[in-house]
Amino acid sequence: MAEIVFPDLRVVVIEDEEFTRKIIVRGLRTLGVVKVHEASDGSEGLKVVATVRPNLVLCDIHMEPVDGFQFLDHLRKLPIPAIAATPVVFLTADAEHHTVLAAKKLRVNGYLVKPVSVNQLQKRIESALAN
Repeated sequence: MAEIVFPDLRVVVIEDEEFTRKIIVRGLRTLGVVKVHEASDGSEGLKVVATVRPNLVLCDIHMEPVDGFQFLDHLRKLPIPAIAATPVVFLTADAEHHTVLAAKKLRVNGYLVKPVSVNQLQKRIESALAN
């Protein structure tokens, strides 16, 4: 069992596959994250982020109707700087070079290729929050 390291963190998980979303949430709970909010696509995710104002967003890339790239683009363009600057980590099965480059252009704060371990999740969260 991992050490409880993030008891005060507010996280939004945006993932269209419910099973995968639940695994991510379980990993966050293992790390002590109590305040986890979920969304099933980028459009819903934007609404949740605007309401919750999380410390971090974990987001899939390939979703319909609004994918992770569209979500991040819209987030970074929001007129409220504190929300627009929210750290985002893409959590995706897509490790293609062009996908990673596109994510960097949108100022993603981290990139994890699924499946991920709790240890990998912890390290990426720490890295994203340190920037």
